[in-house]
Order: sequence, then C-alpha cells, then structure tokens
Amino acid sequence: MYIFIMVLLIDMDGPLADFEKGFLDAWRKKFPDQKFISLEERRGERIIDQYPALLKDRVQSVYLEKGFYLNLPVAQGSKEALDDIRNMGFDVFVCSSPMFFNPYSYMEKRLWLEKNFGADVAKRLILTKDKTIIKGDILIDDRVTSRKGKEKAGWKLLLFETYHNRNVSGFEKINWVNYREVLKKNYKVL
Repeated sequence: MYIFIMVLLIDMDGPLADFEKGFLDAWRKKFPDQKFISLEERRGERIIDQYPALLKDRVQSVYLEKGFYLNLPVAQGSKEALDDIRNMGFDVFVCSSPMFFNPYSYMEKRLWLEKNFGADVAKRLILTKDKTIIKGDILIDDRVTSRKGKEKAGWKLLLFETYHNRNVSGFEKINWVNYREVLKKNYKVL
C-alpha cells in the first residue's frame, strides 16, 4: 500500500512575512515627511512600480537595507495556519525568491524563519529565483508571476490574498481564514 503525501510550497514574503506592512513601517520611519502608498491603496506585485520615478531610489533603499528581511512582521494567522497545515499531513516547504540586489536577503530569510517559525521550518527553506523548477503539488504565493520561469510549473498556484492582489481575478484564492476549506475542497490528503 502506498501513501501519497502532497508537497505544499509556501512563499515567505506575503503569506508568512508581511512584506507590505514591513515596507510601509520602514518607509514611514526612514522618510517620515515623505508621501507613501497606504496598504489600502496598494496595487500590483512590485511596490516600486507604484511610486513616482523620482522616489524609486528611496523605495529601493528601504528594502535593500541590512535588517529589512530579518525584521519583517509575521503575517497575521500564519503561524497557526502553518502548524495546522503540517498537521493535516502536507509535506511543507517554504519556497522563496531572494532579492538578488539585497545580499542580506539570503541569510535574513533563513534567520527570520528560524526566529519566527522555528528551526524545523527554517531547515525546509528553498531559495530560488525560478519557482517553476521546484517540484511540488501546490504553491501558495501572493504573486501570479511565480508561474513564469524556465519550466512549466508542476504545482497548482493558490493565490494568497494580500493588499496588492485584491483585484486580481482568475485564480483560486487562499488566506489564513479560509485555508482549511480551500485545501480540503480541492485536495485529498492521505
């Protein structure tokens, strides 16, 4: 008898770490007198694309700074949901894209996971610029562009609902309130 365990990949920035809030908090601290895009106004995958061209260097200075990734807030409900998903029988890996221009992001992502989710989760971190080459059954990610890469993705994308993608349609959406229903409705875990 064979038991099939589904491999669930979860993106870090968005689903687990609240990148959007972390950026906004860091922006307001670093540039207190500068206009900002509120969480309610956020649209599009990349924060930098929503700011005027003359502020792009400042935007980059926020998320390229040492300590940015290490100090991101934990996304509300993510700890409990991740524990529950693991208990449901999924084989869970965190699959994240490091920011090439921020050399700190590689190490800080691992340290952040260990600090906030423990060593067992941090040991299951996969860092890649191309998520399509990673094998799995499901990817929970806040970016639709995760499906683009060198290969045709072998996993199904469940779009994690967050500030910037509320208006995106055409994808099954998941969040830390409805995750049990979405996973149970579509996937049988043995």
